Parts: sequence; C-alpha cells; structure tokens
Amino acid sequence: MTIKDNAEGIINGTYRSTSLKPDPFYGKIVTVTGAVNGTNIRLSFGIVPSLTVLGQLVKGGITGSTPYNGGTLEFAAALAH
Repeated sequence: MTIKDNAEGIINGTYRSTSLKPDPFYGKIVTVTGAVNGTNIRLSFGIVPSLTVLGQLVKGGITGSTPYNGGTLEFAAALAH
C-alpha cells in the first residue's frame, strides 16, 4: 500500500494485495482514500462493494479490521522507511 496524507489528515493512495486467496483484493491494484486523526485511521478501498477498514496507527504500521462476508477481515500494513 502506498498512501499519503495531507495537513488536514486526508489520505489518498493505492493498495496491491500480497495476501493469499480468498482475498477480495487478490491480483488487483485498488484506490485507497480515508482520513487519519491522531492514532485513529479510516481507509476505504475502491472495490465493489466498497470496503472500509477502521484501525489504529501503531508502532511500525497500521492494524485494523472490518466485517466482511459474514466474518472479519483483518488488516495489517507495515510502514516503509
């Protein structure tokens, strides 16, 4: 995932999955939008149907989850340096 935020905390970028199937993002590059407020982050992924992850900025990355297809989709992203 490559994202940037501006001074107002608005996020824009792209996401490419490295997960194994079944993954709604497998083999796709999707648009990511959202917002960051302190350590809270909301990321919306441009797939159909849309998917929004609520999470936290943690040391070294982002963690979060969202309900998906009757279960929970866990999300983790490491910060690149």
